[in-house]
Amino acid sequence: MKLTFLGTGNLDRSTEKSDDPITNAYHKGGKDHRAFNCLFLNGVCVDYPEDAPEQLEKYKLKPRAIILTHGHYDHASGLKKPTTIPVYAQQTTFDLLSSYPITHKRIVRAGQGILLYGIKYFTFPVKHSFTSPSMGMKFGKVTLVGDCGEVDPMVILKTTGQRIVITDGASLSKKIVSDKGIEQHESILEQMNKFKSKGIKHLVFTGMGVRTLYPHEKLEIALNQYADKINADYQVSVAFDGMEINV
Repeated sequence: MKLTFLGTGNLDRSTEKSDDPITNAYHKGGKDHRAFNCLFLNGVCVDYPEDAPEQLEKYKLKPRAIILTHGHYDHASGLKKPTTIPVYAQQTTFDLLSSYPITHKRIVRAGQGILLYGIKYFTFPVKHSFTSPSMGMKFGKVTLVGDCGEVDPMVILKTTGQRIVITDGASLSKKIVSDKGIEQHESILEQMNKFKSKGIKHLVFTGMGVRTLYPHEKLEIALNQYADKINADYQVSVAFDGMEINV
C-alpha cells in the first residue's frame, strides 16, 4: 500500500504574498508549497478540498471513492463542483455541505468500518470542532488522526502500536482555540509527548498552517531532536505535497 500526500496545508495557510521569507513559504514551491489536506491510497481520496482535482491530475491518480474526515473548507471544498465519485462521510458533514451538489452520498457513523477496494477503514471520533465533528480512521498499521483538538483516550487507543500515525500539524507549541472554543488544534509538541512510549514507529504531521511555516528541513530536524530529548521511540516526518510512504 502506498500513501500519497496530495495536500498538506490547512485553511490557516498563508495565501497572500509577503516580503517575509517564512510567511511567503506557500508561494516558494518545493516542500514549502502546500495544497489543502488530501491523502490518496488505493483509489481512495481521504478529504477532497478545492485543489484536489489539480493535484490528482498532477500525480496522475484517479479516485474511485472519497472519505471526508469532516466538512471544513480545507477538507471538502472540492465537492462544490459535481462529481460522480461516491462520498463517504458522517451525516453531520453532509448537513454542513448541504449546498454542495453531492449526489452519491454514503453515510458513515464514527465507529463504523468501511471496506473499499480490499482495505478496511475503521473510523473513530476525533475532538476537533463542535460544528463539524471529525473522524479519524485506522487501516492496517496506519492511523490517520487528522485535525485534532485533543489526543484523548480514544485517539491513544487507535494509535498505540501503529507503524504510522498521521496527525495534526497546525501549531508548533501552543494549542489553537478558536472563538468560543468551537474549533481546536492540539500543538505538535503536546502531541509528541502524548504519543511517546506508545509503540508508534513513525509520526507524520500534516495540515500545516501559518503557525508551522518554518523551512521544511529545519522543522523536521528540530522535531526529531525534540523526540530524542523526550526519549520518544518514533521517527518524525513533516509531510509535504507529493510525499509518498510505502507501507
